[in-house]
Amino acid sequence: MLLRTISEALAKAFTAHGLDGALGRAQWSSRFDGLQCNGIMAAGLKGAQAQELATRIAETVSQHGSVHKATVAGPGFINIHLSQDALANVALTAARDITALIPKADTPHRIVIDFGGPNIAKPMHVGHLRSCLIGDCLQRLARALGHQVTSDIHLGDWGLPMGMLVDALARAPIPDLTLDALNVLYPQAAQACKQDEARLDAARRATARLQQKQSEAMTCWQQMLDVTIAGLREDLDRLGVRFDRWDGEATTAEDLPGLTEHLQERVIARVDDGALIVPTDLEDTPPLILRTRDGLYSYAATDLATIARRNSEVTPDYIWYVVDERQHLHFAQIFAAARKAQIAPAEQALEHIGFGTVNGPDGKPFKTREGGVMRLRDLLDNAYNQAQTRVGELRGAGQDAREESQDIAHAVGLAAIKYADLSNYRRSDYRFDLARFMTFEGRTGPYLLYAAVRMASILRKAQEEDIEKKTRLEDLDTQDFCDNTRTLAITIARLPDALNLAFDRRAPSDLCSYAYDLAQAFSAFYTNVPVLTDDERRRRKRLVLVRATHQALTCVLGLLGIKVIDRM
Repeated sequence: MLLRTISEALAKAFTAHGLDGALGRAQWSSRFDGLQCNGIMAAGLKGAQAQELATRIAETVSQHGSVHKATVAGPGFINIHLSQDALANVALTAARDITALIPKADTPHRIVIDFGGPNIAKPMHVGHLRSCLIGDCLQRLARALGHQVTSDIHLGDWGLPMGMLVDALARAPIPDLTLDALNVLYPQAAQACKQDEARLDAARRATARLQQKQSEAMTCWQQMLDVTIAGLREDLDRLGVRFDRWDGEATTAEDLPGLTEHLQERVIARVDDGALIVPTDLEDTPPLILRTRDGLYSYAATDLATIARRNSEVTPDYIWYVVDERQHLHFAQIFAAARKAQIAPAEQALEHIGFGTVNGPDGKPFKTREGGVMRLRDLLDNAYNQAQTRVGELRGAGQDAREESQDIAHAVGLAAIKYADLSNYRRSDYRFDLARFMTFEGRTGPYLLYAAVRMASILRKAQEEDIEKKTRLEDLDTQDFCDNTRTLAITIARLPDALNLAFDRRAPSDLCSYAYDLAQAFSAFYTNVPVLTDDERRRRKRLVLVRATHQALTCVLGLLGIKVIDRM
């Protein structure tokens, strides 16, 4: 990993010259193909003293085996130009086995990622998209870096909404219960409870029967759960998202009485106006309600119980909640209460990884033409249909809709949706415009897929011409390996740092930016450098670069949950 080794060399040089070694940190330059260090200015040095120390440090770093030369610019910037051999070795490594460029965590952690969060009796809709895609990318990335990950969908399967449905089904049973039927019934039951206090009281009593595990209520609840999970699995399979655990709020139902009693005994929770609360001790933050005046446990209670259960079963170092940014106050309360009650140990990191909303092209919350929230499966169907049209245009007339074409359309449609969502920094809202996301130009998933297809085509042609057998990696001449190819080679070398940055910032958008940079660098290389040239030595070197780029792009797209295809 070039950035790390050069930074280590800089740190030693800074220390040797009496400066803080932490200032000797390199970063990839946006001005030239190499690295730079701004530590001299950060140390507060100016004028001749800054120039002199920067020059000495540059001379020291120039002796590093991966450095061609290090120069000083401006008031003390150290510019580091990497050697051709160093870049060649990175490309050779990537071409052989891209996993060798994936950095492994110095200290692997146990991480629980809580994302998805669909509710029982409702199909998944576009509002679930960001949580699923961001959470899935983070679990893929964390595993790639060597962390032990447990992902949990954390179903919304408890509380008053369930009581509303149990009561509604008792009033008007549905013999052949389906998810579509529940989706119609739920808003009707919610509206009835809103308009009629007697219906609301009945729903509360049904909720209490559920929380007491009474058999008739539990049988109805289990039927709703089974029907919903079957539908959720279909949607998630299409989306390519997997979970290790399918726990819900109900998983902690038996833990709630003991938890609340324990908190009361320790005087952490107290009764206030009939409700059981936990003061969070946070400024301008209301207390956390564990149990209502009606005796019903709240979502906050199940969230605290879930943390306790995860600590007894997994003992994670991190718990990440990939949930809408608008839930920030809720998680601030939960985290404060968990610390106060010592349910979460002080050394455990609880993080709300918030995200913005998906809006329509008009900038308003994304809706169907009828004004409702679009179902996830309808969104996926729309993406597939548009992709099929675009792929048909790309493949040309005379191409029938064979199975291969359908698979390509599915891949392109998913790539368009996933890249569009993940390329926006997670805390930002964004406008969902499928027609724009489906283009094969610019920052889109289809553009990146097409770049990978072009690389695969070159490698396939080389193999057909028997060039592949002549490409012995060990025999490559590296002396002029990077002639006209430095930008591409350096972009490949940035892979480990792009992965680390995305992990540290919990930001899939950083991976998206890197993938686009890689595709752009390859496009410039492909335009200006004939790969399948008659010069065998140059052809071999360029094929290695193509293979390395294809491996790197496939790796990053895989972490984004985007499947690379070989043909379009």
